[in-house]
Amino acid sequence: MEQDKYAAQKKYLSESRKQLRVWVDAEKYAVFQDLVKKNETSIYALVNQFIDDYIRENQ
Repeated sequence: MEQDKYAAQKKYLSESRKQLRVWVDAEKYAVFQDLVKKNETSIYALVNQFIDDYIRENQ
């Protein structure tokens, strides 16, 4: 039962979203993470906003 708990969510995400993975220097990431927290936002929100802005500016 536990394995099926998120099956619907995983199916939705795999069909409608793509995962972005990047390797970042650990110290740089720590600074970034602290700044994000101070600005009361999320890394996910920032990355998505960057992608939206980039698309808008370069189409």
